[in-house]
Amino acid sequence: MKTSFAMNSVCSTTLCMNGISVATALMLPLFTASTIDSGVTSKFKGPMGLRPMLYSYQAGTAACGTSDCVSATMLIGTPAMWWLAFPALGWALWRAIGRFDWRYIGVLVAYLAGILPWFLNINRQMYFFYMTPVAPFLVLLLVLPLGEIMGRAMAGYERRQTGVLVVALYVGLVVANFAWLWPILSGQKITSAGWQSRMWFSSWI
Repeated sequence: MKTSFAMNSVCSTTLCMNGISVATALMLPLFTASTIDSGVTSKFKGPMGLRPMLYSYQAGTAACGTSDCVSATMLIGTPAMWWLAFPALGWALWRAIGRFDWRYIGVLVAYLAGILPWFLNINRQMYFFYMTPVAPFLVLLLVLPLGEIMGRAMAGYERRQTGVLVVALYVGLVVANFAWLWPILSGQKITSAGWQSRMWFSSWI
């Protein structure tokens, strides 16, 4: 879903409003009928964060060192984490059912409790901010296999060091990915080229 918000009278978004508070904007996403995913599609894209939400967009300012600046606030999950949602879920199901690992069972119950109610009304449009309650459990779904990759403390030195290196590289990737997206998460002014470089898919805008 493309969502368009503007806090000023000058904007280049689909819908413009004046005098609306940020809190109200967050609670009342605006959209046009032509930009909405089907209810079924939105339910499968949500867990992987494939359809972020644009809350505000203002172009044409000159506060980033050039005359072509963009200030946007977007709700978007860090792809290095969110895109692994379904692989992590599959691994967790195997560990929970095949190995009866109570750690995975507990996290799965909490995660699925936030996801499965979406399907009670299959045609209802879902928005990415509905994923907020399950975000901590997505992190746990990733942390548990990372712990296995790292290896037990009693594992051999080479095995342990290799595991630590792999985990460190992945965590570094997540941090770098988050830092790259920070300007559009926080509404900072960036160049138009910087904005376009962060929009990896046409469906994001």
